[in-house]
Amino acid sequence: MSRAIALHPDLEVVLAVGLVAQEIVAAARPSARLLKTRSPLRTSADQREEIRRTFERARLDAHPLGLDREG
Repeated sequence: MSRAIALHPDLEVVLAVGLVAQEIVAAARPSARLLKTRSPLRTSADQREEIRRTFERARLDAHPLGLDREG
């Protein structure tokens, strides 16, 4: 994963899902905004809603003007 981050220097957002991913991304020290969340497995409805909001935040941060569906 750290190699993938290094190959994309213009990343805006990195979403790390789970503890292992969070550790790897933190060690890579990307210049992109880092959002962390847990895996949705074995979570309550409230926890899943928080995870959903984190994914939504990542999408909005990466595409603040929306997704260009034509380009």
